[in-house]
Amino acid sequence: MIEEQAYNILVQQFTATFASNSVAVIVIEGANIHDKPSFLQEFAEKFHFPPYFGRNWDAFYDCLTDLEWLDVKNMLMIYSHAARFRTAHPEDWQIAMEILFDAADYWKQRQILFSMLFL
Repeated sequence: MIEEQAYNILVQQFTATFASNSVAVIVIEGANIHDKPSFLQEFAEKFHFPPYFGRNWDAFYDCLTDLEWLDVKNMLMIYSHAARFRTAHPEDWQIAMEILFDAADYWKQRQILFSMLFL
């Protein structure tokens, strides 16, 4: 319970700090992620992926490197309880991390902040 309260306070502080600096904060609830389909679903919901999102790794990359529908310039993704998916599905976790870091590099080349915090 204390850990969850501390997490909530931390997320609120990050959200307030970054939002005041024109950074969209997107919180991925790792507690909702149990496998690849739920991982993709959580990201689709939180990043507001379009209806044509194919729910596969290629489509995940394509959507993360588009994001025009978000109408934001800079982003901070906070991923809570990241260890759950990482330990339960290490191969899918590795693929997901490669895609997320490739997307961060993609945005960096365009001088757009795409930061990630894993809790």
